[in-house]
Amino acid sequence: MGVAMIESRFFLLVALAVFAMTGFCQWAYDVLIFTVPDTDSIVSDNLIFGTDLLATDGFDEGIDLLAPPPPPDAPNIIFATTNPMLTGLTTDFRSSNADTLIWQIIITSHHPVFVEWTPEMLPAYEGCIYSLQKHYPGVEPDWSTAIDMRTENHLDLLPAEYVDIRFVTIDGFEESQVKTRPSAIEIESITPNPFNSAVQISANVGGTNPVDVSIHDTNGRLVFKNHIEPSGSSNVNLMWDGCDFGANPLPTGVYLVKIVSGDSKEACRLILMR
Repeated sequence: MGVAMIESRFFLLVALAVFAMTGFCQWAYDVLIFTVPDTDSIVSDNLIFGTDLLATDGFDEGIDLLAPPPPPDAPNIIFATTNPMLTGLTTDFRSSNADTLIWQIIITSHHPVFVEWTPEMLPAYEGCIYSLQKHYPGVEPDWSTAIDMRTENHLDLLPAEYVDIRFVTIDGFEESQVKTRPSAIEIESITPNPFNSAVQISANVGGTNPVDVSIHDTNGRLVFKNHIEPSGSSNVNLMWDGCDFGANPLPTGVYLVKIVSGDSKEACRLILMR
């Protein structure tokens, strides 16, 4: 791609940052927006979207963030909102109890737009679909031809086109024959959290099946795993020292712990502070 071509485009790079997770319902993305107005400067901004237990489809004080007025003649990239009194959002969280969620990004620009993301950074939630579709204002997107964000990594937009991002859980598919069941696992305590040198995870797995406990960083990379054989008790206790498989201390950040026993699974977040 030549310099002249780069100068006429905006780049939206979708980078995953998973802040919390219950099952597969709490997560967040950081959408980075870059514009190259000339060969000597780069202008960037970011939008954040995801799910939260306390969020709604509208503007949530203390959870969502309003977009500031754009500078004159500057491109404006925001999340659409149902409130006509609001200009748009830069952070938009939705209810984690919904089966289908759609975020619409409104782009006001005289230049074409290029959207790019990393499929490997999408949360690996079983049975979920992340899709992206472009459309003109006032025209409903055709989701039957949408891009599967797990298999594709870019989308070109023309000036005045919008882009919608859709997250659908397994319960959101009318055609799905998969039967879901509540998890038998109950995470009873995580102490302390945040932690510095060690954290204790206690759970009741509701049976005596073998238990696998895995810990991932926010890029989905497995950093620790422990297999626990049945002991005749449904209670599981694990102490983790914040180190990887090679006993190397991991950096400050958010980590996801997943507990699997039989057909049941549960997950939660850990915050490591060095």
